[in-house]
Amino acid sequence: MAVSIPNQAVNDANEADYGLRDALLAIAGPESGWNSQAKGDCKLAWGGIIVPCITPGSFPTSFGYTQFYTDGGLGDGIPPERLLNGVYNFQLAARHIRGEIASGKSLYDALWPWSARPAIWALYERIQAEGIEGVSTGNGGGSLPLPVSHNALVPILGLLAIWIVVS
Repeated sequence: MAVSIPNQAVNDANEADYGLRDALLAIAGPESGWNSQAKGDCKLAWGGIIVPCITPGSFPTSFGYTQFYTDGGLGDGIPPERLLNGVYNFQLAARHIRGEIASGKSLYDALWPWSARPAIWALYERIQAEGIEGVSTGNGGGSLPLPVSHNALVPILGLLAIWIVVS
């Protein structure tokens, strides 16, 4: 069964770098839920620890499909509004990946900056095996209506664990 991915993300990845489309979409799944406008890794101060984004006074430091990190990561020096441009975000990721591959790294090793690399690789392999089905999200085209980011699953899994212990 093909992997369902929002049409907008598929179109943006195709435009950014068709040759790396599947890898780019595999990064965007776990990192942003295929949402070009995703913001995360919130902090109270530059160089500080990451806090929940609902924390008063916090601000995001990661942006876009691939969650480029602007506080010591691949997104340093790039304005957030640029990183929130879907095609540009994917182009930047593709440039990094192509540079790493040119230096002799495998595709898997080129994904080192993304903390969700194991989930990204599993999704990449699934996309390679099953293909992609572009879907309309019905919510403006940015992301699937359910959270698919690994960060979004943490509280859900915590509640599930509590429910299992209580019952």
